[in-house]
Amino acid sequence: MYVYYYTFRSMTAAMTAAGKLKNRGINLRPIRSPEPLRKRGCGFCIRIPEAQFSPSVQESLRGLYEKRYGYGNGEWREFSL
Repeated sequence: MYVYYYTFRSMTAAMTAAGKLKNRGINLRPIRSPEPLRKRGCGFCIRIPEAQFSPSVQESLRGLYEKRYGYGNGEWREFSL
């Protein structure tokens, strides 16, 4: 299974993003970024399993997140904005 991680510089930004998702019926909460992402300067993230990911999720988060990563098959991948 593939998992997407949207990273944020602050908990406030992550909470704002989580609120926008909740308004669309997607209840996810911010968490501390996994260790490999913290080394890249991102402190908080929203973890979105592939089953919950959709274009509307990405649209809801546009302009709020710092970077977007994916994790699957034991490898991290950074996506361009």
